[in-house]
Amino acid sequence: MQATRFNSGPIALTTSAANICSAPTALTGGNNFGGYTKLWLNIRHIIVVNTGSGTPTISLFVGATAGSAAGTESFFGKAAVLPANGRLEWTGDEKLTSAQFLTGLASVASNTCIITVMGEIGVE
Repeated sequence: MQATRFNSGPIALTTSAANICSAPTALTGGNNFGGYTKLWLNIRHIIVVNTGSGTPTISLFVGATAGSAAGTESFFGKAAVLPANGRLEWTGDEKLTSAQFLTGLASVASNTCIITVMGEIGVE
């Protein structure tokens, strides 16, 4: 089955780890439709912008819902510095199953760290 593009965000990162995106656990509905349960996200592009004049840090994680466990840091590493009025950008190919969540947090709570995630969603 062909994948479909998705766009998540823009979302403000806060000082508490929160879900940014995850694959749905099931696709159901319609008449005589058995449903699909093996859905996935393929993350292709992440942009995080800093709309403030400070230099906060951000961390992104792949794992449990609202997770920020050590060793699950992903994409930019742990506490990546986000330049004042600048951006961090990642491109690649990272597949997440419906059991995995992309979560993130920032060192400031002022809604100046904004994330947008782009990729594809598909069914196995």
